[in-house]
Amino acid sequence: MSTEVRVVVNKASFDRFQFALNEFRMATGITMRDSFIREAGFCCYEFMRYSPPMPKSGGQGLTKMARMAGEGAVEADVRSIFMTKDDPASAFKMMGDAVLRGDVGAFLRWQGIARSSTRQNADGSYKDKKGRDPRGIFLAIVLGNNPKKDFQAFKNRFGGTAQSQQTPVVTTDIAGIHRQLKKKYQGRIRENGGPGLGTNLYITDAAKLDAYIKMKKRMVGYLKAGWANTLLALPKPKDYGPDVQYASTAKVPAWIMRNKGARGYANFSGNLQDGNFNLTIGNQTGDNDGVATKASTLNHVLSVRANKLDKEVMRRLGKYIRAFNAQN
Repeated sequence: MSTEVRVVVNKASFDRFQFALNEFRMATGITMRDSFIREAGFCCYEFMRYSPPMPKSGGQGLTKMARMAGEGAVEADVRSIFMTKDDPASAFKMMGDAVLRGDVGAFLRWQGIARSSTRQNADGSYKDKKGRDPRGIFLAIVLGNNPKKDFQAFKNRFGGTAQSQQTPVVTTDIAGIHRQLKKKYQGRIRENGGPGLGTNLYITDAAKLDAYIKMKKRMVGYLKAGWANTLLALPKPKDYGPDVQYASTAKVPAWIMRNKGARGYANFSGNLQDGNFNLTIGNQTGDNDGVATKASTLNHVLSVRANKLDKEVMRRLGKYIRAFNAQN
């Protein structure tokens, strides 16, 4: 669940930002309108840098590390819900369920699935498809060829485990279940008390699960892309030459821009002639399930821009001072 950001701006942060903006405007001769447009654009850029996904160190939200962090979180969340049919762990759980129900036919079907996913190495050892060694009694049962004996051996050895675990549900509705659990856990399944790795609730087809995860990974950057759209929606400012630069999407990576839509907006209101006006920017997916609000992203962005404006003003003043001194 993502909703438009609603954050109360810290007055001290805003006052400092406003002061720094006015100092910059006077140092460059840029109009109030264009200074607002310029800063709105750079704020959009900073929102992309400081909104999720980000590396654990914070910021750097336009880097490859940010994309990898987002993709890793997506995959871990999805795989905490689903197991695949060719995973011996799935077969183990379903064989246990079959034993509890006394269903020999179901037991044999899942025994066959476990056997097909277990291979023998040249040295005589065994590995499943995930590279694990399924040694011991379970391996002997998987490789067994006596249905009644295998069924009873599993019941004797693993019946207690089967009783204590929740039996997964075999399903094809990957998207629907994922959407349901994202809603239940406010979009952050593992962080907000979801089932967790190793306690998967559902079993599904491996190829379909891989395809779904690949599709969801392409949506990483969706939140940031709303700010890219806002930047592009800004009115066109006056060209003051190379000494006054404006923000652009030229350096925004493709994994963000591919999710660009119509979620960002920029609106002027009031009277531009007398300077009594407002420029409102926003992102209708500006709060990723409370993350942006919790991280005080808006106040942080204002602080970052105030610092950069201060440095820019000092750079310009230094240039004028050096030019004056050179004449004397």
